[in-house]
Amino acid sequence: MWKLDWRIVLCVILVASQVKDASQVKITRHTVPDFVESGKEDFVILDCDYDLEKTPSEGLVVKWFRNEVELVYQWINARDEKDTDGWKKPQSVPPFDKYVDLRYKASEDKSKMWRAIKLRNPTPELTGNYTCTVFGVAGNEATSKKPMVVYSTGKNFSLIQSKKSVNGTEGVELTCFAEDLYPRPNLQIYVEGVEQIQRPEVTQSVDNMLYAISSRILLKDKDLPEEVTVGCNLTIPEARYSVSDDSVYYPGSPITTTTATTTLQRKMDIQASDNSQPDTVIGGGNAVSSIPNGLMILLVNTLVVCSSIF
Repeated sequence: MWKLDWRIVLCVILVASQVKDASQVKITRHTVPDFVESGKEDFVILDCDYDLEKTPSEGLVVKWFRNEVELVYQWINARDEKDTDGWKKPQSVPPFDKYVDLRYKASEDKSKMWRAIKLRNPTPELTGNYTCTVFGVAGNEATSKKPMVVYSTGKNFSLIQSKKSVNGTEGVELTCFAEDLYPRPNLQIYVEGVEQIQRPEVTQSVDNMLYAISSRILLKDKDLPEEVTVGCNLTIPEARYSVSDDSVYYPGSPITTTTATTTLQRKMDIQASDNSQPDTVIGGGNAVSSIPNGLMILLVNTLVVCSSIF
């Protein structure tokens, strides 16, 4: 009975691994904006550049997903006699089709022309993790994933002072509110130089993805200095956004206006990310039928090593 030599098995494994490595699709650049303010941008571009190496371009498939399972966009690089230029055009599906501009071309290279997505007038609905997957004709693929937050800074952000009787003594009610915010906001009332005994009451509601939030606190005049700065700080942690609203309160004096004069200090602490390399890249696949000259030399060298084992 013929017995399989372990040295033959080793040579086969070495040859197969070299063929596989030479036919991989690789993503070289995956660009997705980290933060986009809703209503401020006419469009954003999500790009996914790749290197086919020795993989044929015809039959290539590029797919974009949101949160890994929601198909956003697909392009198959294949011939189609029904199209005007004889090639298939990209496609998008609801609810993303109302945002995707299918006319946008990322390159004049036919193997990369429709690799990217142009999203028009982005809204919070588009927030999520965007995955680009490139499938080669030999069954190999490469994947890269990056997050995008489309945030809304809202409207009607205000701090209001109202004279109140607090447990039978003169005091003030401070109310801070804002609406049409996204993602989930935080709201904090502060009184400069005064340790608050009472915890502010915070309420929050959601309507069509957008948040409304308010905070309220009661303070006794006798617990406050003659002049005190009161304020409110609104933050959206996931968007690294904050804004403050403050005013001066004079205990014992009537309030002539219900809405405090505000000073807004907006901060965007967005760290620049290096988009030159994909965050998460997974490459792999099967061998193609043709073997390039460089690979043939590598195979010959491998066989020489194997022959020395014998």
